[in-house]
Amino acid sequence: MPNRFRFLLLVLALLGLGFVAIRYTRFDSDPLTLLPRKMPEVEGLRVFQEHFGREIDLILSLEGEQADEVEAAAAALCERLRTADNLVARADWEAPGTERPALFGELLAWAWMNGETPSLKALAAKLSAGRSSEVLESAVATLTTGLEPEELFRASTDPLGLTNLGPALLPFGSNGPFSFASEDGRCRVLFIDAPGELYDYRQTIPWLARLRAEVARWQRESAGIRIEETGRAPYIAEIAGDMRFEMVTSVCLTLGMIVGLFWLAYRRMLPLFYLVLCLALTFLGTLAIGTLLYDRLGASSVGFAAILIGVVVDYGFILYQDSWSSGVAGRKASSSGIVWAALTTAAVFAGLNLSSLPGASQLGTLIAVGVLLGAGIMLQVFPWLLSLGRDRLGTCAPPPSHSPVRPRTPFGLTLVLGLTLSITLALKGFPGISASAEALRPKHSHALSVFERLGERLSATDANSARIIVTADSDATLREALRRIKRAAAPFEAKGFILSTPLAMVPDREACARNRSVLAGLVADWPRLKAEADAAGLSGDALD
Repeated sequence: MPNRFRFLLLVLALLGLGFVAIRYTRFDSDPLTLLPRKMPEVEGLRVFQEHFGREIDLILSLEGEQADEVEAAAAALCERLRTADNLVARADWEAPGTERPALFGELLAWAWMNGETPSLKALAAKLSAGRSSEVLESAVATLTTGLEPEELFRASTDPLGLTNLGPALLPFGSNGPFSFASEDGRCRVLFIDAPGELYDYRQTIPWLARLRAEVARWQRESAGIRIEETGRAPYIAEIAGDMRFEMVTSVCLTLGMIVGLFWLAYRRMLPLFYLVLCLALTFLGTLAIGTLLYDRLGASSVGFAAILIGVVVDYGFILYQDSWSSGVAGRKASSSGIVWAALTTAAVFAGLNLSSLPGASQLGTLIAVGVLLGAGIMLQVFPWLLSLGRDRLGTCAPPPSHSPVRPRTPFGLTLVLGLTLSITLALKGFPGISASAEALRPKHSHALSVFERLGERLSATDANSARIIVTADSDATLREALRRIKRAAAPFEAKGFILSTPLAMVPDREACARNRSVLAGLVADWPRLKAEADAAGLSGDALD
């Protein structure tokens, strides 16, 4: 086969691998993929993320000087986004139960339907004819003489005590990790869902750009309101962009150093071009193989590119130098050393698969595959490329033997470096090992900074609380698991701990059958209860 045709095939292979790498390589920006596998805490986070955490794609933070201006701005921006063409699937600026009370009423009815029958019968008895007036009078007295804000709020919004389900209704008291407004009202948030599923950054970035443009147009009409964004979508866009930038930057810097060193040592352009061509073939080939092994490339494994190129280029340097000094015999002599070096290096990096961190195992696999692939390319393709040009191995005079570095300079530098390191270790000691999660977080993330700031101002969850994630194959199994947790936590509750097990949220066919008739009686008495509320000075319409 003619050499020109072979070279054309090599170029086509390089272009094909480049297309595969660019077209199919996806970056995984999910922070959970950075955490150790097979840990109950991490698995709980994954379950929570899958079932509860993906409902909100974007959180917009609105801040201003006046609480009423911020509230009006939040409502106006929310309405603007809702009416935009296919921009959001859902946008909320206040709790759904506040803006759309019917939703809260349906959820409340569902909780009573699946709740304990004795509690429901006690409520029905308390609201029966002749006794309900006492409940309403107590609510009026609380509004008149009460001092506690929580009591006043409950008496004004729920005079009949319909939300007194205890721990079963704890989810109603929180809107997720945040409330919708700060205590002073000068900071509010909008929770926004994308119109479709955001699988990765390829869908996230275009949608986020459209939404940002709409928000910018609205913001020009509302001076004095500062808007920032956080949430899953901005985080994905940031991390994916950083990963692409880091990969390109690391590859370019590494190649720049290689080009400089090779030119300084040999001063020949054509071999340098062939060397860079082989390195590009190694990198793109490894990336293409990585797309077959992994669906997405994790943030911790992006650095494989610079490590891989830095290792494989040594094989090219050794091969070229030995070929210069000893010709074909030198190339054959160095080939066995390169093969064994590649095997041992690949084995070491493959050992990272024993790590509990997914990113570390992925990094090790990519480098191990790339080292073996790179060694093969350097041993087979690189010599053949050199044979195409005028710099045929072993046919040209070796590079000048004189060196700009004096013979004693390396020894002196090594001695100075060793002394410096020894003194530093003696004074500072060995570096410690950090078990903090801070090592896994990005260095610079505006979305994460906004999230943490909102957590301080709007957090609706006590820092001393914890969530227990329970999964089951059926509703009955889930209810039984919640009951077992409740029984196991009884000794801790006696010491003052509070455990909420929202059993009323889990469907219970037997409870529904028992409670249906009781709830039907309450529905029949509803007109009477509204009339009594009006007579007591409370708005009966508010009960709807």
